[in-house]
Amino acid sequence: MGLTIEAYDGLDQKLAEKVEPLEQVIDLLADTIRLNHIDRLQSGDCTIKRGFVLADILTNYERSVVLPGFL
Repeated sequence: MGLTIEAYDGLDQKLAEKVEPLEQVIDLLADTIRLNHIDRLQSGDCTIKRGFVLADILTNYERSVVLPGFL
């Protein structure tokens, strides 16, 4: 997340280009985590209530690497 903030604060295009691959990795990880949660829901190992918390956490991680349209 520090890389994203640094790129944004400094309006640094080159640094921002390093963030994009990280965004793709985080998106893939978030998708995998969501699918694993669905499996846990179906097996009864987790609850919908916990899923809301998980969804919030994943959304925040995904947002942490999305750069605004300044670039």
